[in-house]
Amino acid sequence: MDRVNEMLIVLVLDDREQVRYVVGTWLTRSGFSVIEASTGAEALELLDREHIDVALLDVNLPDMSGFDVAEKIRARPETAFLPIIHLTATAMTASERTEGLMRGADAYLLEPIEASELVATINAVVRRSDMRRRSQLTADRLRWLNAVTADVHAASSDIQVFDAVSKGASLLAAGPAVVLVSSPEGPVAYRWSEPDGRSLVSPVDEDLMARVLAPAEVGANTVEIDDRELADHPLVGAPFVNEAGEPGGAILVPADVENALDQVVPLLAQLGVAVALSRANLKALEVEHRIAVILQQNLLPQSPPTIEGVDIAFRYIAAAPQAEVGGDFFEAFALDDGTVAVAVGDVVGHSMRAATVMGELRHALRIYALDGYDPPEVIERLDRLIRRFHPTLFASAIYAVLDLANDELRCCNAGHLPLLLQPADGPARLIKGGGGLIGVASTAPELTVVPFCPRDRLLMFTDGLVERRSEHIDDSLQRFVDAAAGVEGMDDLNSVIDHLILECRAAQRPRGRHRHRRRAAQPGLNLLPRRMVVVPGYGHHGPLR
Repeated sequence: MDRVNEMLIVLVLDDREQVRYVVGTWLTRSGFSVIEASTGAEALELLDREHIDVALLDVNLPDMSGFDVAEKIRARPETAFLPIIHLTATAMTASERTEGLMRGADAYLLEPIEASELVATINAVVRRSDMRRRSQLTADRLRWLNAVTADVHAASSDIQVFDAVSKGASLLAAGPAVVLVSSPEGPVAYRWSEPDGRSLVSPVDEDLMARVLAPAEVGANTVEIDDRELADHPLVGAPFVNEAGEPGGAILVPADVENALDQVVPLLAQLGVAVALSRANLKALEVEHRIAVILQQNLLPQSPPTIEGVDIAFRYIAAAPQAEVGGDFFEAFALDDGTVAVAVGDVVGHSMRAATVMGELRHALRIYALDGYDPPEVIERLDRLIRRFHPTLFASAIYAVLDLANDELRCCNAGHLPLLLQPADGPARLIKGGGGLIGVASTAPELTVVPFCPRDRLLMFTDGLVERRSEHIDDSLQRFVDAAAGVEGMDDLNSVIDHLILECRAAQRPRGRHRHRRRAAQPGLNLLPRRMVVVPGYGHHGPLR
C-alpha cells in the first residue's frame, strides 16, 4: 500500500485488545499513525494532550457509549471538526444509527470489514471534515474582517485606527501580527497584546521600513520580510497608503499562517483600504475642525466690554480638543437707553455648522436688542430666524436686560438652564422661568422680572458646567448653587471663575472603570458683576471679546 496517509494520526477506541491490534496494524501499514485507548475517559484524556486527526470509536464501551464520546468531542472547540467513525460488531437499528449521527458521528462501519474499506472511509471523512473546517475558518475570517473594518471607520484618531488593525490582523492570523506605520516622528510597529487589551508600540528602523515597503513602491500588493529585528519568523502581508496615496505602512502576519497568500493577504489588503479611507476621513475632519475653531474664535467676543456700573468677566473652556468647536455663545454690551444686554446660549451640535449658526444667532440677537425689543420679542424673533433658515436645528438661550437705574433684571429663558442670582444680602437662588427651545416654538417666551441691586451677582452658564451623566439635572443645579455659596464676599471675578470651575470639575471627575465615559465638557465662564454678573459659557480657552 502507498504512504499517502502518513502524518495522519488515528485514535482507535475499543475495549477489545484484539480489535485494536488488527485495526491498528491495517492503519499502520496504510501509512497512518495510531494511538489506542480502551475506555471513553482514556480517549478524552488523550484528546486533551495529543493531536488527533481521526477518531475511530467503538459504540459499546465499559464506562460510556461511543455516542457519549462523540458528543463530548464535538462539544470541545478544539475538536469540533474532528472526523469521527463508529466501528462496531453489533448490528444497529436505524434509530441507533440516527442517534449516532445526530450526536456527532460522520460515518458507520459494521464489522467485519476489509482494510481497504476502512482506509477509504477514513480518507473520505477527513476530506469532508477538512472542507468544513476550511469553510468555517473562511467564514470566521470574513466576520473578523467585517468587525475590524467597522472599528477602523469608527476610530477618531490614528492610535485607535491602528489599535483596531493590529487586533484584527491578530484575529485573522490566529497569532502575532505586526502593523508598520510611517509617521512624522519615524516609523513605528503596533503589536496587539491580548493581556493588555491594547497595542504595544515600538520604534522601527528607517532602513527596515524601507525594505518592507520597497515592493509597494513599485505597485506590488503583497510584501514579504524576514528580519529578526522585526519578528523571529518570516512575515507576509499587504501595504496601505497614506493620505497622499503613497505607501504609508504594512499589515504583516506570519508567513506560515494557513492560506496566508491565497486568503489572508487579500483580506489584509481589504483592511488596508479601510485604513486608508479612515485616515483620509480623519484628515478631512481635522481640517474642518481647525477651520471651525478659527471661525468660532472669531465669532465670539474676544474680551469683556467695559461698562460703567457693571464688572464683567468670562471664560470659555473645552473639556477636550474634540469638544472645542460647538454652538455655545455669550454676549454682553451696553444698550442705547443705558441698560445692559447679556446673553448666553447653545446651538445644538459640535460642528462647523453649529459654530456658523451660533454666529448668526449671536449677531441677530445684538441687532434685535439694539433695535429696542424686549427679551420675549428678541427670543421670538430668534425662533423665527432659526425655523425659517435652519429648520433642522434648535438652540437654547437666555437673553436678559440689566436696568441699573431701576435695580431690576428683565430676562427671557428659551429652554436654557436657569440663571443663578446671588444677592449681596441673601442666599443664591435659581431663576427658573422660561419657554420652549429656539427653533421649536412649543410655548411663547415668558418675561421674568427680578430685583437686581448693587453688589448683586448673576451667573449664566451652559450645561457643560454642571451636568453629570449619572445625576439628575436638579441635583446638578443644586450642587452649583452650593458651589456659588463659596464665592460670597469674593470680589475678584477671575478668582470667582477659578473657584467655580474647580468645584464643578471635582464633581464631574470620573470614577473607576467608567472613567472613559465621564469626559463631560468642562465649561468656561462668562462672568458679569458690581452689580456683579457672571455668565459662564463652554468651549474655547483663553480670553475672549
